[in-house]
Amino acid sequence: HADALRFFGMCTQLQSVDLADNEDELQDECVRLLFRNCPRLVSLCVIDCIRLTDAAFDLGDDIVARPDFRNINMGSVPITDVGLQRLGRLFPNLHEIDLAMNAHITDTGLAHIINNNRVYRLYVQYCTLLTDQTL
Repeated sequence: HADALRFFGMCTQLQSVDLADNEDELQDECVRLLFRNCPRLVSLCVIDCIRLTDAAFDLGDDIVARPDFRNINMGSVPITDVGLQRLGRLFPNLHEIDLAMNAHITDTGLAHIINNNRVYRLYVQYCTLLTDQTL
């Protein structure tokens, strides 16, 4: 955990990061640090990082919207509607969003992210609280 924090603090030129399958190690603080220190980031994959929560995307008022950020892959990450609202506000130009296997998001949360973005690909397989109305 400490090594990741140091690493993200030094890698200000990163554009794409794949942290998939770090289910027991990746924590909210690491994701927040990544967004704070990597202003060129356009893509993030955190599939199966089950310890992440909505707090990973609570960057406070000091982080402005990132219009260049395009893709987020969060399959099996237990984010809720609150987290989706934050994502929609932070990343107004998302093109690809993977929320597959998330049992916590609802139609309301998905609307936050869809209505504010130009989504080309949306993965919501096994999101059991979503209804046909949203899609």
